[in-house]
Amino acid sequence: GLRALEESTRRALQERVVTAELIAQGVDKTLQKALGNLQIFASAQAVNLEDTDPTLEGQALEDLYTFSGPFLMVYLTNRQGQVIFTQPQPPSAITPAPSQSLALSQAFQDGESHITSLSPEAASQRPLLSLAVPVKASDGRVSGVVGGYIDLSQDGTSRLIQPLRLGETAYVEVVNEEGRVMATTRARAIGREREETEYAAHFANLIQDQKATNETCYR
Repeated sequence: GLRALEESTRRALQERVVTAELIAQGVDKTLQKALGNLQIFASAQAVNLEDTDPTLEGQALEDLYTFSGPFLMVYLTNRQGQVIFTQPQPPSAITPAPSQSLALSQAFQDGESHITSLSPEAASQRPLLSLAVPVKASDGRVSGVVGGYIDLSQDGTSRLIQPLRLGETAYVEVVNEEGRVMATTRARAIGREREETEYAAHFANLIQDQKATNETCYR
């Protein structure tokens, strides 16, 4: 009776938690692999932003874009933060300028690799994640940054979640720390440039606490 229904519901919710954890691991693996490819580029012998001939760096960036997906765009800047190469060339109209990347500014500030959401100025753009890795000179100082954008929307890494079958009313959302939907299985979200989850504040707290949970929601 009622107890059997409650047990069935509890089991179904727990299965959803496991599914969410698997999706999170898949997205994290994709992002870490992409970040690792940028780090390999930054430490390559062919990348020397102190020389006067950028030919090798341009070829290396083209190879990075061609063989190290799933980047929507990759770019290379000099010490002043000026973009000297991008791939593809010219960049797609839907990709914001690297100057709008928080990851880029943070990489210059602390000399570390970063993955962030877009800056507030680019909030109306497509939901992208920005990755940036500092390129170090021989003296250890930052001589430039290699970075890129990854699309987690319908045309990007959402292939990790689209095959899921969760029933008629259930759906999956990949949400950033601000509650912005980066990818979803909800068909009605397709084509929207920006969408926020209905539980943005709650999800933000869960992300901050790095907590997995299952709860009942009311709509």
